[in-house]
Amino acid sequence: MGAGQDNSPDPGQGDIKKDREQTANIADKSLAQSGALAVQDAANSYRDMNTLLTTASGVALANFIETGDAQYLKALDTINHQAQASKNNFIDLYTQVNQARQGSQINRGPENTAPKKEADHLGDTIKNATPEQRQAAIDALKNKPETPEK
Repeated sequence: MGAGQDNSPDPGQGDIKKDREQTANIADKSLAQSGALAVQDAANSYRDMNTLLTTASGVALANFIETGDAQYLKALDTINHQAQASKNNFIDLYTQVNQARQGSQINRGPENTAPKKEADHLGDTIKNATPEQRQAAIDALKNKPETPEK
């Protein structure tokens, strides 16, 4: 070997692989946090909507019993349709978040797909989310187009 020659492996190759893994891990965590926050916010909205619809149903039923007016039965039918639409929207959102999370894990390879309980996963991601990530998830939910009733 001559003076000044360095036969050590290229230091950049290992660093690039490590950087890619770190970037993928950060992206996975960000996706999981955003998804968990979106599902949590949707669940809260779903509960709030059900409370409102239950109250409205009680009022409509009481008014129908008191007056016998059929318009209150139509209101109950409308309330039932709204409850179904609310449930369908929640299911759609949860399914999309779950598929995105699974797709991310599949793209990373089997070493990163160890199953984790949903509640633990959601709890961890919510606990670790930044205020900016929470706001981004809320904004994404607000801008989600309504799905037509089937």
